[in-house]
Amino acid sequence: MLSRKEFLAIVASMVASNLLPSNAFANDDELTVLSPENAQAIADNLLSCTKPDFTCIPSEPIKFYDTSGKAQGYIVDFYRADTPYGYVVIDSQTTGLISSYSFSKNRVGPATQLRASRNAHLNQSEMYVVMLNPLEFGLVGNDGVMRLNTNRTISLNNIPQPSSIPSSWGDVMVGMGEVYSNYTILKENYSGEVRGISEATVEASTGRYACAVTALMLASELHGISSIYSNPNDYLKLWELTETKPLPESAQTKPGIILGSTTNSKCGPGYSRFTKSKGITTSSYYVSNALYSTFQSHVDSKGCSLIHGRLENGGNIGHVMTVQGYATIRQNQTGNTNQMLVVADGWYMEPVCLNVKAQYYSYIDATLLYR
Repeated sequence: MLSRKEFLAIVASMVASNLLPSNAFANDDELTVLSPENAQAIADNLLSCTKPDFTCIPSEPIKFYDTSGKAQGYIVDFYRADTPYGYVVIDSQTTGLISSYSFSKNRVGPATQLRASRNAHLNQSEMYVVMLNPLEFGLVGNDGVMRLNTNRTISLNNIPQPSSIPSSWGDVMVGMGEVYSNYTILKENYSGEVRGISEATVEASTGRYACAVTALMLASELHGISSIYSNPNDYLKLWELTETKPLPESAQTKPGIILGSTTNSKCGPGYSRFTKSKGITTSSYYVSNALYSTFQSHVDSKGCSLIHGRLENGGNIGHVMTVQGYATIRQNQTGNTNQMLVVADGWYMEPVCLNVKAQYYSYIDATLLYR
């Protein structure tokens, strides 16, 4: 595998030869195709800013489409030798282009993960990746099934089959300044670091899963109150005290596992009842239509919060996650800023940096927890 230095030399050579006009930086509004090489350059520039000590190189970008079959962006995985070290989702429909990223050892992107899970069933050429929203990606194949990286399956109604996917990406244009810009972290902070909680861990430990309960369980670990790893029964207590209800029978898609849903406004009061049972007083405040600054201020005060988001694609689903930090990242050439929240998504162990300026949310609310 190429070294990082070799990769950058190749990209520079390609840019100098035929990809970058001589006046590119004189006119950042000039458009260029979002090619695989450009996607790699964007991802590598972001890695250099956020993890300058990481000696990783980007792999071949994986294309993804929107739900109408229109070309939309790339997922770029990073590797050190043969070990995965994270990914970047580059979305042409998001201002600043960065939809999400996560850099840590053994972390793979959603497309790589999906392809690995279905490799036994389909050839790579028979599959393509669809972005439903910043958190959910689906793999569509000729078998007529769309499996998501969040372990959901959805109907393929109105989802194009692979034979109808456009072969040209020439209409995916982005600003020249967006492609060749480096990045600066304007401000970042974290409320604390703990082990993540994966959906698989929750289900194996409790036989249940609800995203809000999982988010609160992680909050209790951030507060030093409890951990699912040592007290799995506390997950069931949180389930009860937040009045979490089982999903309808038609939505119980995992044999032997009870899937549940929690009313957003009951998360904070239920958490306070839970901590009171442990002899600890906590309080909460629910914020409708929360702003990025809402989460920023709470993290700066070392507080823990939940983000409640409704994602419009893929069946208009709601999801609750624990906010562990934030990073405001400027695209230097254009001045665009990426407002990223560091969240535990409740599905996987590693935190994800999620762009909350993206247009995919019908609302974003917050539960601010105080100890």
